Amino acid sequence: FEEGPGMKRAREIQQGLFFISALGLSVLVYLEVKLPQETLVVILALLVAVVGLPHGALDPLVARKAGLWRNPSGLARFIGAYLFLAAIAGLLWVWAPKFSLAAFLAYSSWHFAGDWRDWLSRGWRLCAGSTVICAPSLFYPDHVAGYFSALTGEDATTLVRVLQSLAIPALAGTIYSVARSFRTRPTVAAELAILAASALALPPLVFFLLYFCGLPSPRHLIATAQGMDSTTAIATATGLTLLTVGLGALFFVLLPSAQFDQRLLQITFIGLAVLTVPHMILIEHYATRIAKAPNSGNTTA
Repeated sequence: FEEGPGMKRAREIQQGLFFISALGLSVLVYLEVKLPQETLVVILALLVAVVGLPHGALDPLVARKAGLWRNPSGLARFIGAYLFLAAIAGLLWVWAPKFSLAAFLAYSSWHFAGDWRDWLSRGWRLCAGSTVICAPSLFYPDHVAGYFSALTGEDATTLVRVLQSLAIPALAGTIYSVARSFRTRPTVAAELAILAASALALPPLVFFLLYFCGLPSPRHLIATAQGMDSTTAIATATGLTLLTVGLGALFFVLLPSAQFDQRLLQITFIGLAVLTVPHMILIEHYATRIAKAPNSGNTTA
């Protein structure tokens, strides 16, 4: 994405808040401050709705910037294609939940790697994205397996073992990126180091809350909103976020009877998985378009 002075300052503030949040959560974990599982899931769902969903809700405006639509009929076609992809992903969760979970983890690693598109080459940033997904399974395998089983209704031990085997090379690549970036891009190095340490030290849901709401969501929102009419951006983000939350509440009511926290966990993560498919395709298309533009200014390590 293009980065002007205002965006650069906003990114610095966002990064600083991420560092402070990581420190604060680490202190709470060290002091063994624990919240009930149900409370933690509610906090996660609320923050995903308030911080996470708005950046995806701007996708119609991103599509317009990418030249995918220019008039109402084009917008209708874009929305139709977007919903079609989300529906396909949703049906796959119904028919093959374990496969869908594995696919979600794989494409999330790729998508999250985009956080460092401007600073790391593809292989190294993929290590960072994979660290986000795989590293929590090293020290919290039972937690991760329990969450995966809640999402799929099936045993997830094998999948957790696969993540553990991938976590070591992913962490090694991330640590290498930290060392390589230390002198030329110290804030990027610090971000990667804190990310890796948090992935290992924090309970999985706490880490996901820190990462998702502290890095990609606000960062993408800052980048996307740059150059947009503020009134249009706010109205679009608010309206589509409320619509998504409303649909999530409807599905929550319609889900088979289960514990409150399990149903909320399913709605939160399966909802993210379904919406990430069209969102990721759009963002990759737009990022590729920007990278090919003259004077894009992107650099990699």
